[in-house]
Amino acid sequence: MRLGVLDIGSNAAQLQVVDALAGAPPLPIRAVKIPTRLGQEASVEGAIGQQGIDRIGMPYPILPYHYRSEREG
Repeated sequence: MRLGVLDIGSNAAQLQVVDALAGAPPLPIRAVKIPTRLGQEASVEGAIGQQGIDRIGMPYPILPYHYRSEREG
């Protein structure tokens, strides 16, 4: 079974894809890490500004980046 985890943090968004088989450790297939720089957008109250929200609003930037980097070698 192929599983993916998307973790969006204050410094980076990370996509990890593994093949998982019963009784075996997960086998990494892909790993993509893109900077988010959300800490730069946080107010003193801890709220994220509109630019930060726009930057991570959808995971779409991660997938095209991944496929471009795979094709470019």
